[in-house]
Amino acid sequence: MTPQADDSASTQSAATGVRLLDQVISNTLLSDYPSAPAQVRESRPWRLFFSREYASHLWRAMPVVVIVAAILTYSAIAKSHGSLNDSRTKVELANRVDAARSATDALIATNAATAEGNRQLAAELIAQTQDGDSLTRALDRYTGRADASAVTGKGVCFLMNDHRIRWKDTQFQQMVNMMWRSRPAAVAIYSVRLSTRSAIRGAGSSLLVGYAPIARPVRMCAVYPDASGMQRSNRLWPKIRSFASAGDASVTRTIGTVTIPAAAERMLTVRYAVSG
Repeated sequence: MTPQADDSASTQSAATGVRLLDQVISNTLLSDYPSAPAQVRESRPWRLFFSREYASHLWRAMPVVVIVAAILTYSAIAKSHGSLNDSRTKVELANRVDAARSATDALIATNAATAEGNRQLAAELIAQTQDGDSLTRALDRYTGRADASAVTGKGVCFLMNDHRIRWKDTQFQQMVNMMWRSRPAAVAIYSVRLSTRSAIRGAGSSLLVGYAPIARPVRMCAVYPDASGMQRSNRLWPKIRSFASAGDASVTRTIGTVTIPAAAERMLTVRYAVSG
């Protein structure tokens, strides 16, 4: 290459460099430089949390956040309180069930004890009934020997007259019991001889001694085996007179020889039922 050609190439290179510098000076920023921050922000979203716009939106949404947090907190507290109430209710129900079970067990034990006591009482009653039956048979034998024949001896008769017919059979029973306390050999109401098991019942204005009707006034007689019996009868007389006066009745006494007939044959015999 000639020297002239070298000079021409150098001159062109210098001109190109000058034009490049002019372009750099006149266009200091690239055409896509303004959109670079947006691209950076899009590529880095976490930087939005530190922006003013996000802060302003956050402050505007703060009341809603507070309300939602309060609702959630209240719901959590209510749920925990409900769970506590449920647990307390379960405990109370369990305690009630235990108490009811204990009461039931106690009632069962009481019923068992009562049943056992009833069984023992039934056994005692059966034993007493058997004893009573044997005593009744002995009394029947004794009474059968004692009143099988008529009795005549020194005695006393009482004529009881309740003018208004107010006396009940129980009052005549008391009179007969008072006579038996003086230990006579025999007692009779009119011609009906009495025993320790004779029944005296009222029947309107009349009395039933056993099955025999007795009209008023009522005549009751007793025969005593010895003089001491008459003395007991004399001591009994004031009591009978006072008893009759208290019942608005009159009574007269007759002392002498009294005959009491034999007891009538029994038409009915009482027997006690024995279980088993």
